[in-house]
Amino acid sequence: MDVRLFEGQLALGPFEIAASGGRLRGAPWLRLLPLPGELVVPPGRVVDRVALSSRFCEEWVSWVVPLIGRSTRTQGVVSVDVSGARLPLGDPFGGELSGQLIFENLEVTPGPQLQPLVGLIVKLQSVIDPRFAFGDKAVLLRVRPEPVRMRLAERRLWHEGLVMDMGQLTIRSSGSVGADGSLAMVAEVALRGDIAGGVPVIGQLLRTPLAIPLRGTVERPQFDAGAIDKILGRIVENTAEAVISDGLSRGLEEFFGNPQPAAVPK
Repeated sequence: MDVRLFEGQLALGPFEIAASGGRLRGAPWLRLLPLPGELVVPPGRVVDRVALSSRFCEEWVSWVVPLIGRSTRTQGVVSVDVSGARLPLGDPFGGELSGQLIFENLEVTPGPQLQPLVGLIVKLQSVIDPRFAFGDKAVLLRVRPEPVRMRLAERRLWHEGLVMDMGQLTIRSSGSVGADGSLAMVAEVALRGDIAGGVPVIGQLLRTPLAIPLRGTVERPQFDAGAIDKILGRIVENTAEAVISDGLSRGLEEFFGNPQPAAVPK
């Protein structure tokens, strides 16, 4: 890698390095003066289709998108495009950065820290498809290959646009992680639009996405237990109403028969 020093700046590269089946690219430079200096990254793709490992997710991805980073099983690749970055060497969270991540063929199994969300997903999926309640309840989230926007500002790393599918459900994540690891995020659970008409019970329940606040830290995320309990209560209530309504409708049909529409006079 070429290294050049001029006018108080240390230019690195350009370089391209093989890494985990993909490539790392860049031509950053270090502005050495005034101290403590800063790292400047020009626009471009810096990570190109690098395979994701559990360790890579825990140490890096969890700071951008915690719902993926805290997984027990991870499979897929990631690319990172940077629109530009200026990061003080002594305080990276005090700088500025913007860009996007693109995940491909990414499947994750949520870890134990995300069990409150997993429990809600299992309950919803069981109501939509009762067979799920008696089968394998392992939750496998498939991440859509859509850009996840990220931005470093106000000492927080923000993300928006992460979309995951699990059966007939869609989970969206947005929010931020602070320099101290604190979380300020929301996970939204909704029914896939293409099948909402086929399951009116859940379609009515999920006319608007179920928003679940996520707080705590990267190491110990905490979902709002009160919000989840309230959602589960709505699920039970709506399911009971649907069963009663369906049973009443069937009983009336059996009692009165199924009258044919009146003929239109000619």
